[in-house]
Amino acid sequence: MKRLLIFAQKCINYCDNNLVNFVIRYAIWYGRMASPLGCSVFQCCSKYAFDYEDFMSLSHQYIQKYYRKAVSDEDVARTRLLLELLFIRSGAYQLDIFSVSDVKVMIDILCTM
Repeated sequence: MKRLLIFAQKCINYCDNNLVNFVIRYAIWYGRMASPLGCSVFQCCSKYAFDYEDFMSLSHQYIQKYYRKAVSDEDVARTRLLLELLFIRSGAYQLDIFSVSDVKVMIDILCTM
């Protein structure tokens, strides 16, 4: 969703093509729910609790802060551990202490906590 917002913002701010600029502006501000782009921008704004008319000021930093507030430190640690276990299971990381079946059990336990 973040990519969609950045795409729409760049099309509006930096596009020299008048037709593309008009289509993007129309889709977002007038077409809204009748336009796939307008509908997607609306969903992004709703997801991040941001006013639709001000979506041009929605930034990468705002979205990151939103997620950091919504996720606990415990969930972040659990996610990082899960990522490492998935790398071990796939063979990208090597860990001789545990067997593949042990790693699969740890993944199952971690995902059901």
